[in-house]
Parts: sequence; structure tokens; C-alpha cells
Amino acid sequence: MEKQTGRIREFLSALAREIGPEDRVTAAVSGGCDSVCLLFLLTKLREQTGFRLRAMHENHGIRGREADGDEAFVRELCSRWNVPLTVFRDDIPAVCAASGESTEEAARRIRYANLKALAEEEKAALPEGSPGRVLVCTAHHRDDQAETVLLALLRGTGLTGLCGMRARQPFAGGCFLWRPLLDRSREELRALAREAGLSWREDATNAETDASRNFVRHVLLPQAQERFPGAARRIAALAGRLSETDRFLEEEARRRLDECRTPEGGLSVSTLLPLPQELRFRVLRAWLTEGGGAKDVGQVHYSALEGLLAAQSGSRLSLPGGRTVLRTQTDLRPEAAPAESALPSWQAEVFPYENGRLFPENPYTKTFDYDKINGLIECRTRRTGDWFRMKGGGTKTVQRYMIERKIPVSERDSVPLFAAGSHVFWIVGWRVCADTVITEQTKRVLRITVKETT
Repeated sequence: MEKQTGRIREFLSALAREIGPEDRVTAAVSGGCDSVCLLFLLTKLREQTGFRLRAMHENHGIRGREADGDEAFVRELCSRWNVPLTVFRDDIPAVCAASGESTEEAARRIRYANLKALAEEEKAALPEGSPGRVLVCTAHHRDDQAETVLLALLRGTGLTGLCGMRARQPFAGGCFLWRPLLDRSREELRALAREAGLSWREDATNAETDASRNFVRHVLLPQAQERFPGAARRIAALAGRLSETDRFLEEEARRRLDECRTPEGGLSVSTLLPLPQELRFRVLRAWLTEGGGAKDVGQVHYSALEGLLAAQSGSRLSLPGGRTVLRTQTDLRPEAAPAESALPSWQAEVFPYENGRLFPENPYTKTFDYDKINGLIECRTRRTGDWFRMKGGGTKTVQRYMIERKIPVSERDSVPLFAAGSHVFWIVGWRVCADTVITEQTKRVLRITVKETT
């Protein structure tokens, strides 16, 4: 590694304020310029401070020889800089085929899962009573932050989404996710790399604009910067200010939650209704979260909870995570939902379609056009907002269908169905939905078999 310039000393001085000698730091290193700069700075700081440093590289199995080249580059770099390296090799295309996720979603999920596994290893290895912390570092910078905020804005988000990425946040049981370069620009990191004489790998797929983030990075944000110089810096600064507002509202929501509680564990409607909508939403979210019932709860469910506030006494709302909320005369109250064990066990397989092939079916085995199902497939019971497509192209909610078919109210929350998000494609024992049937255009078949219930 080369001599320290004024720029390098400036970077190191900022990082030194955040890391102690007892800390354990894991850096995510892709081999690109940003992550190489991060690892370079951490190795320099390790010489001064003496903290434990390791690196992690993820080979997603997406780009073949190029990905193998990235891995070899990172291995050589870590060997030269005396940094222990852990490499994960995952077949992301296979994961996507099984889960229905996009390549970007699956790669991100698995990357962070692997980072959490390493963080937990480091946490377990800390000596008892040690003041050291476990930090997982990524090389996200200010331009990444601006891209994240713009993507959230364009896709639709609330205040929390506009906060973008946090510089530091809890991560995997007492560990922290740290983004030490978040206030630095991409160009500053390129300048640092040039001054330090660093080499790096370029991912050719980063230049493709069909992915949403790459479109924002290579088209939208550069045009904004050209028309409004400093746009990325101002967007990132706004995210920082909104983060302060977000934290204040979260603290206020926790305080108001205590005011809204009822002895039965519910929320008083008369106390909740006068709150501003944003604060009311956060109180509802905090209430669900503390009981472990907020997983997979989205905006459609919170909107339904808002509707439940104005509904008649006795109205109910089923939420993801096995939670049902009852509207009484005075409050919203949690109710026991059907146990997960009530759902049948099931198996699924995906295979190429041979034109003209017939598939024997029965009430418990069905086949579908796999490429018409977008998202993670799950077997569950109904949720607010569930819908399916009818023959002829129209849509219908599962709630309306159950009413029309006169399924008893007492049985509706125990009918198993298969869905990707809110899109239902099989109501087991009742209906296979029209938009996922096998046609001459089908390329891949999904066959699901459920265990017959008695």
C-alpha cells in the first residue's frame, strides 16, 4: 500500500473516531472501486488502532467467468493486505427460480443474510466483558444514498423510505451495520483510489439501464446533476434531515402507544383517532411490532386498519403473521388467529413445459404457468387486499368470492390458498385462478401438491 496523502489522512481521521481497538470489523468487498477504497482505509486504520478486521466476498453465480474473476481479485487483494477473507458462493438464478424474487432482490437478501452470519460469529467470539463492538461495513456512499431516495420516491414511499440508508443501524443481535463512506461522493472515492494507486474491477452489468437502480444511476441522476449541480448532495442531505424527523416521530409514537393502550392489550379508538395520520400509523405499527405481528404487513394493511377504526363493532381484519384484529365498541383488540399448523404441508416443483403435454390433476394437485407468478410463493390463509383474476380478464377479491360462494364466516380464515403477495392463484378446494393456467405460450410449469386434509 502506498504513502498517505492529505486526502487519505482526512478519510482515516474521520474513521478513527468510530472504531476502537477492541472492535471487530467485517467489510463487504465486491472488488469494485468503492469497496476496495473501504478495505484500503480499514487496513490503514488497523495499523494504527489494532482492531480485528476481516473481509467478506459474495459470488452470486450470475456473471460466470467475470464473477470468478472478481472473486480471484478479492482473494489476491486480501492476501496481499493480510486480511482474512470469507467467500460465499450462492446460485442466485436458482434461488430466483424457486422464490420468484428478482435477481437484485435475491442477491441483496442473501448477501445480508451472509453478513449477519459472520456478524454473529464475531459476536460469539468476543471475550466475555469486552467493550468491543461488532461492526459490519459496506461501501455505500453519498451518490448511492441519492439513488436510494429517488428510487423510494418513484416507487412510492412514506417518510421512512425518504430517509434512505442510515449511517449506522442495529444489525443481527447486538451488532451494527455501518456505512462509513455515506457522506462521501463517488468522485471523492475515485480520487482517493487514484492517489493511493489502487486497482479494482468494473462490473459490466452496472452499466445496463434495464435495472431500475442502474437507470437512476446512469440516466436520471446524471441529468438531474447536469441541470441542478449538487443535486445528489442535496438529496442526501435531505435524507439526513428527514432521518431526524423520523426518529422524533418514532419516539413520539412509542409515547403515544402507552397512552392508547387498554387493559385487554388493545388500542383505545377514542385516543387513537385524534392523532395526526402519520403518528397514528406509527402507533399502529409499533403496536403490531411489539407482538411480533408486523412482519410482511404493508401499506394496504395499515390502510385497512384505518378503515377498521371506523367500522362497526365486531368487524375483524386478518393480517400477515397469524394475527387478527377485532374492532370492539371501544378499541382495536388482538385475537387469536388460526394456527399455522392448520395449514396443509405441500410440495412444489418447477420444470420446462413440453407443448401439448397433459398433466393429471386432482383437488390436491394443480399445475400453473410459473412465469405468470411474480413474487415469493406462500401457502397461507386470506389477508386483506387478496385478489385473483377471473376468466375474461376481470379481477375479484377473495373476500367477495367467499361471500358469493357462501363459504361460512367461521371457515373463511382457515381456507388455505396459494399466493404471491396479494395475487392469489389457487384457493385450495375451491378455485384455480384464470391468469396462471397452462397455455401454448407456457415455458415453465409449477406443480403444487398439498397433503390431503381430513
